[in-house]
Amino acid sequence: MKGFKRAITVLVVLALIVPVALLGGCGPGEAGQASGYKKAGDRFVLEMESQHADVETALYKVGESYSGVVGEQEPGDLTLYPAFQTDAKEIQSTIESARDEYGKILRLEGAANYKAYAREMLACLQDVSASVAYASAMADKQNQMMSAFAQSGQAPDLEIPINDDREKKLSCMEESSRHFNAAYQVDKDYLHGSVPGKGRQPVHARVSWQVDPAREATVTWETGKWLRGYSAGVRYGRSPDSTDGTAAGSSFLHHYGSREEHQARIPTPSPDTVYYYRCGSEGFGWSDVRTFRTPPARGEGFTFCVAGDTRSASPDSTDVTEWGKVASAADGTEPLFTIINGDLVFLGFEDRLWPSWLEAAEPLTDSGVMMPCLGNHESYAMGFFDRFALPGNERWYSYDVSDVHFVCLDTGLMNYAEGPLLDEQVGWLTGDLEQAKKRGSRWTVVYTHRSPYSSGDLGDQQDIISSWVPVFDRFGVDLVIPSHVHYYERSFPMKGGQVVDTSTDRYASPGGTIYLITGCGGAPLGDPAPAPWIATLARQYCYTSIEVGGGAGGALSVETRTPDGTVLDRFTVSK
Repeated sequence: MKGFKRAITVLVVLALIVPVALLGGCGPGEAGQASGYKKAGDRFVLEMESQHADVETALYKVGESYSGVVGEQEPGDLTLYPAFQTDAKEIQSTIESARDEYGKILRLEGAANYKAYAREMLACLQDVSASVAYASAMADKQNQMMSAFAQSGQAPDLEIPINDDREKKLSCMEESSRHFNAAYQVDKDYLHGSVPGKGRQPVHARVSWQVDPAREATVTWETGKWLRGYSAGVRYGRSPDSTDGTAAGSSFLHHYGSREEHQARIPTPSPDTVYYYRCGSEGFGWSDVRTFRTPPARGEGFTFCVAGDTRSASPDSTDVTEWGKVASAADGTEPLFTIINGDLVFLGFEDRLWPSWLEAAEPLTDSGVMMPCLGNHESYAMGFFDRFALPGNERWYSYDVSDVHFVCLDTGLMNYAEGPLLDEQVGWLTGDLEQAKKRGSRWTVVYTHRSPYSSGDLGDQQDIISSWVPVFDRFGVDLVIPSHVHYYERSFPMKGGQVVDTSTDRYASPGGTIYLITGCGGAPLGDPAPAPWIATLARQYCYTSIEVGGGAGGALSVETRTPDGTVLDRFTVSK
């Protein structure tokens, strides 16, 4: 039920933090005219950010209390339910406040795009209110079972059915977010013309692949918000002294209102070529020169790195020291790109957690590409989607680099969406691997957050085993690289849930999939446990470097090291 708690929490985050953060600063007497926003100036910004903080606090609070009642409450324990009741009432009150603010926007003169967005979000708030009411009903049912147990001593059935129309609500939130950004582009100067721009210099520039990595790369960076006249763009070239190429970009406000994000796409037709770039805008400033390398031609070798669970220890902490050490050490392998397989930060919707994480990632992002996936700490949190430009729907996607087909999957959908959303992803995975097979991909690497097989407290994940493992087996996936549990763990090659090769460090056409858990990127370490299917275990902060050999006989050479260079594991796979 913890997955359901996360779904409810993030659903409310998407629907509430965006509108309240953006629209909450309309003061008395200002609702009737758009000029009221201009006159409000800095006071508007301060009120907006204050309400933003209040809403985040309320959302986190209700998520925790709901988790306690539905996911963690022991039989006979009746102490957690009253706290949830209080928090649920508080959120419903916040929804009503958001509705009032939208009413003010609808009374503005002009601002047609904002009005259209406000009308849509009023309808979405109705769905969100229903979701919170549904959560309350589930908590009521749980409490009744606990009360019955307290009286009879008979253990209750803790499984509670999940509402089947959650996919519709999530779709509503995502569509509204897109409409919000379109409205922002048209109306930002009209509504916020007097707000002085701050944070003019580009920060946290990073590169990802949205389409074919062999043809194009996307540069993303951040600035302060409401920079009037900002024209996002990238200057690029093949030497640090010749960045004559130009690519126009686009800009959008973070969904939680704190900064402005900018993106531009660079054509990269030449394989295995270093590109130099600067991002920014004329009149506002440009970044220092940064680099990335394009993928090699088909059949040629390359190196990539993987790390997971790079987050801080708590939602109150921005300390990502261990992640910084891991990132610096991984950069020493000169990877073409880095995969972060989930739980980048503790709360994806908590804006203040991202700057320190991105700063720690600089050794990797200032000279390479980064391709992350969603973890349970980011699922449906727009802070993740704001900061990374990824292929497809950005939750699950695939791409090819040389002879390797990479697939990213979203385990955040598991547990609470066993209906259409899960079916859609499994169907997509099957079709995607069929196409990769037709193209003649030599290797297939899947990365995701939760693992089908793991030791320690969490154990195996039966929903993933039943949904995805048969597809992995059918198409001969070579590596599956999850995280979620905070240690390093490598399986023997497996097929159908059984070990098919007990070699420890060299595998020649093993006929099974190796599951490689890399959850030691910075979060507090967990405790692994030995199991017959495990080849290697380690409880140390680390990263994994994978060298893909070129040519017909090229192998996968996998090495896992601690930040100080100690080798924890080393193996090769050939075929």
